[in-house]
Amino acid sequence: MTEPIVLKLGQVCTSGSDCRRIPHNFQNKRGPWQVRWKWNTAWKGEVSARWLEIRTKVLASGIRTPLERPQITFTFYKAGVQFDWDGLRGAAKPLLDALTGRGIGLIVDDSPDYIPEPVYKQMKVGKIAEERVEIQIST
Repeated sequence: MTEPIVLKLGQVCTSGSDCRRIPHNFQNKRGPWQVRWKWNTAWKGEVSARWLEIRTKVLASGIRTPLERPQITFTFYKAGVQFDWDGLRGAAKPLLDALTGRGIGLIVDDSPDYIPEPVYKQMKVGKIAEERVEIQIST
């Protein structure tokens, strides 16, 4: 097994002052679809930007994409109230979608035919400034 691919996501903004370090949980579809679309698109862009930073190094190591049945782990470092389990899954959805062929192409699809069930973790941090998301992909 090779070293895992780690994408460390930063803060995402949809406008000058509307910024987040952790994705929303839009699983229950609250709010206008335009707001959900804007945020999901912004998070997909962040995944793409972090992939572009490490892509050359990863591919030079001999890894070929799309990956075959990689284990994907989402770790949310969150201050304050923690997500419940389905909230973690909802917050990770745009991030998982960004990894597919419709996004950066690390995986073919996010169905069980192509990946085992992702792992969702959360760690409590002391300050909002320390909030972040890390995606680890193990081949």
